[in-house]
Amino acid sequence: MRVTGGGECRFWVEHLRRLEEGAARFGLRCVAPADLRSAIATAAAGFEDARVRVRIHADREFEVEARVYAPPVDPWVLQPVVVSPDEDTVRFKTDRRGVYEEASGRVKSGREPLLEDEQGRYLECTIANVFFRVDDVLLTPPRTAPLLAGIARGRVIEAARALGILVREEAVSAERVALADACFVTNALFGVHPVSEIAGRQTFSEDGLARRLNLGIAS
Repeated sequence: MRVTGGGECRFWVEHLRRLEEGAARFGLRCVAPADLRSAIATAAAGFEDARVRVRIHADREFEVEARVYAPPVDPWVLQPVVVSPDEDTVRFKTDRRGVYEEASGRVKSGREPLLEDEQGRYLECTIANVFFRVDDVLLTPPRTAPLLAGIARGRVIEAARALGILVREEAVSAERVALADACFVTNALFGVHPVSEIAGRQTFSEDGLARRLNLGIAS
């Protein structure tokens, strides 16, 4: 999560809800919100802008670690990688990241894996959800797909609709994306970031959509 030096956590309510849902799914005891906020503020103290990670363990106390937040570096180039994810482990944030680590090891340096299932449908990236604009409609893979439906993803859907942009959550194939004129990724740390290319398949132009949506999710 993104935290300021004053301990203010971006999207705190959503982060807490996701943590509680994950703990409940795997039978772990969640942390009292007040104790968690205090630990996060302590960890982030001294950082003007921090990236904070909270871990809940089955056999010991929770831990909070912080480091300097580093924004994403342009250009973002996605490289499709076919995977067979286990749905239970990708729907929740856990340390079971085998499918993501394997995908990262199969792409060229400087590229972000774009996970694709065996039917040719795009799912997500290893650290972000993905949106495509086709005929002025934003398409994003549905929550029913084997993916982590991120916090920023939900915020972007709401912001886009508030801006009068039609959003559809549906299966997205490479053939459908071939008609897209814009692509961006979303993550609770950096918000919305434009994608310049799907390697070997197509390029995209940036016309300010990512910036507009970033302003929308911050409001």
